[in-house]
Amino acid sequence: MQISDEMQQKIIEVVELFDEAERTMKMIEHIDEKLIIPSVNELRYAGHHLAKAIKTSGQEEHGGEIEKAIKHCKRAFYDAAEVGILFYLEEFKIFQNDYRKTVLTDIIPNYSDLCRKADNSREMITQTPRDDRQIHYRNCETQFKELKEIVIQLGYYRSEINKKVKKEKFNTIAASFAIAGVIIAVILSFKDEMKTLFNSQPKAITQTQKQILPQSQSMTLNSKKPNLLTQKP
Repeated sequence: MQISDEMQQKIIEVVELFDEAERTMKMIEHIDEKLIIPSVNELRYAGHHLAKAIKTSGQEEHGGEIEKAIKHCKRAFYDAAEVGILFYLEEFKIFQNDYRKTVLTDIIPNYSDLCRKADNSREMITQTPRDDRQIHYRNCETQFKELKEIVIQLGYYRSEINKKVKKEKFNTIAASFAIAGVIIAVILSFKDEMKTLFNSQPKAITQTQKQILPQSQSMTLNSKKPNLLTQKP
């Protein structure tokens, strides 16, 4: 069967897209082999349509099968990139959750920019391409590679961040012990003051009693003396 130059270019496009999808699949294959099953199926369909195109004698039908093969290759690439993006977004989320109580900008100066890029990827993956799907697929590829590098970069910082977290925990514990020590000291001081106050009260009463006692004794003795005016003979 005679193949036109246009069809030859289409076949070359299928091969290039097939290779590109396969490369992307290999990038996520090490994560989990199950993740690339949808892409594997798409490439299988692409191969099926390409084989039919070669067997087809009609030029129009031949071209239609090649176009189907191209679409399946693009879909295989998109599925692989999408799975990769979702995986690395989850990894990024785990990192954020692990250090949600820690200020990271002193260790990762561009951390805010990395968060913004992750948000952009999350927003892009949830949108349905309305215009050029080819542009959307390219954006997926770019986002996937960018997110992968971000997650790898953040992984290198974990050791240094963990040191900071341990130091902050130690400082918090030390500060807690210091505050507890101050509180205990205040309580003990207050207790001593109260004890001194209570001990001083009985002494004051005793001194008063010593002053009153002679007077009461004198009154008692006077009451016991006989009254000579009222005493009967």
